[in-house]
Amino acid sequence: MNTLPRLVEGALAERLRVMPAVVVTGARQTGKSTLVAKRVPGQRRYASLD
Repeated sequence: MNTLPRLVEGALAERLRVMPAVVVTGARQTGKSTLVAKRVPGQRRYASLD
């Protein structure tokens, strides 16, 4: 699956560098879980509250 570049990727990376926890919220089916899974593979734990 090809994904489009997202403006929020840089912001997420910056927050993850300085914060112990980050909450990603937004509309349904917009790629939030995919974004987080792509950004933190094996580096940190993450939980989906679906």
